[in-house]
Amino acid sequence: MSAVNPIAKIIKITFDSSGTATEGTTTLGTAIKQPTSYRWGEEDLSSADAGRTINWKMHKQKVGSIEKLELSWKGLTTAEISAILTAFDGEYFKVNFLSPKAGGFVDKYFYLGNRNAPLYNATLGLWDELSFNMIQQDINVFS
Repeated sequence: MSAVNPIAKIIKITFDSSGTATEGTTTLGTAIKQPTSYRWGEEDLSSADAGRTINWKMHKQKVGSIEKLELSWKGLTTAEISAILTAFDGEYFKVNFLSPKAGGFVDKYFYLGNRNAPLYNATLGLWDELSFNMIQQDINVFS
């Protein structure tokens, strides 16, 4: 059984001054190496007046959540790391990814955290690792 890349599609997105999204370059997951590590997470967002009262009771007042993907690749050639960095070279992305919560692939808008690629091994001709986080741009709102 062949492995399935949890990142199926990456579409670069630009927004105009009115907030309208325009889709740009599309990269299919098959064009980049499958991540060595893929970690999905979800963070709750609370209202501005959430917090503890004087009796130490927490009032979380959850208003939504955002999803976060932590990706890393190990043992990359310069061509492979370049393909990944080029696919994610932009401010915002529409990503089709494997979501354990949805039980399949979904589309969501993300932006990237810092990208790190420590240590190039000249003897092997490989980059040790590339890693970055993708953070959901728009929140999942609760009603």
